[in-house]
Amino acid sequence: MRSTARKPLDCVAAPVARPVYLEPAWKSHTSYRLLLQRPPNGYRFVGPVGGRESLIKTASRFRAAYSLLYALDRLVPAHLLKSLWDVTRRPPKGTMLTYAVNHLVLRGERWLLDLPGEHVSNTIGGYRHFRRYRGLVRRALLSPRCGAIIVNGDYGRRALAAALGEKVAAKAAVVPWAVEAAKPFVKEYAASGPVKLLFVDSANIPGQFYYKGGLEAMEAFAALRERYPDLELLVRSVLPEPVRKRFAGMPGLRLIEGVVPWPEMEREFMTADIFLFPTHFTPVTVILDAMSYGLPVVTTDVWGNPEVVEEGVSGLLVHDGPVAKHRAQMLPRYFIPPPGSRLDRRLFGTADRRLVDDLVRALIPLIEDQELRQRMGMAGRHAVEAGPLSIGHRNKVLQGVLDGAVDD
Repeated sequence: MRSTARKPLDCVAAPVARPVYLEPAWKSHTSYRLLLQRPPNGYRFVGPVGGRESLIKTASRFRAAYSLLYALDRLVPAHLLKSLWDVTRRPPKGTMLTYAVNHLVLRGERWLLDLPGEHVSNTIGGYRHFRRYRGLVRRALLSPRCGAIIVNGDYGRRALAAALGEKVAAKAAVVPWAVEAAKPFVKEYAASGPVKLLFVDSANIPGQFYYKGGLEAMEAFAALRERYPDLELLVRSVLPEPVRKRFAGMPGLRLIEGVVPWPEMEREFMTADIFLFPTHFTPVTVILDAMSYGLPVVTTDVWGNPEVVEEGVSGLLVHDGPVAKHRAQMLPRYFIPPPGSRLDRRLFGTADRRLVDDLVRALIPLIEDQELRQRMGMAGRHAVEAGPLSIGHRNKVLQGVLDGAVDD
């Protein structure tokens, strides 16, 4: 006779996690490692493997690979090319859903699109080709095979509506970005001594300095040095040659232009006082990284930045007039131009003096008030560790989106 006694709770089998295929357009951004390492409850993510992925990973270590990709996108839509390349490729066996980052899936399986930032044209590669292939993008996203479009803020939904219409935007689900909380440490907010500003650009993707507001950051620093002779600025970026000549030998300025080990870069985050990042678009995670180290953030009010940095709470926002004007004039044709393009150079090749002056005004109270830096820095760190920008909150929202796509 079979016993009816219940098994002890520790012997009850845990629910089997449902596998999801994580498919990047080309190289997977480091922020998506969290999906592999810290997935939502009930799910596990499987990344691509094989010779092509090994080749892409190896090539991505060299700046020339990104220059080549930009050059390719001038001729053909590079992300759409990758989508066509993958048409005959099947997702890993047993996966229930394909989670596509920044590109379309043209195969027959159920899939989701994760669309970082405001760049709707990235679904095919770049804005140059978007008008021609807009109908294809719209049909793919309206297909019942596409379960949802994941955006990182309401600005992403608005960008979809402007570019592809409200019917497409209705499929948008807002899932905020998140980063791993910084390892335990006690942030020191010194009341005396030099104040250190930090600007961080990509270590290996070329052409991002102007795009991320590096010129305005350095011009603001130069202006502030006249008032605060001991002010410091660390810039982690490859500098364009004209900028290098303009700021050569400036006291208080320190450059890191190459790739450095993460522990060294982490020390810079830990010892900085203010994260200065007047970017002309919404970056993926670098602002969250700075907040995780207790840094108040001074950035622009473009796109989704106000959804990440709470004005007066975790940082200060300054108005980016050129981007606001460009956005009003050019929607829905395209959004922020890619680094190195002619439009990019016209918009961002010189520092906007009004933006620089506004940055200076925003930085003065933070430089002079240690308690203000501490209050804003701690608010940002809490938002990343346990608030709306935490992994726990992101996973709770994402789990609901995945449940709807799998069970629909």
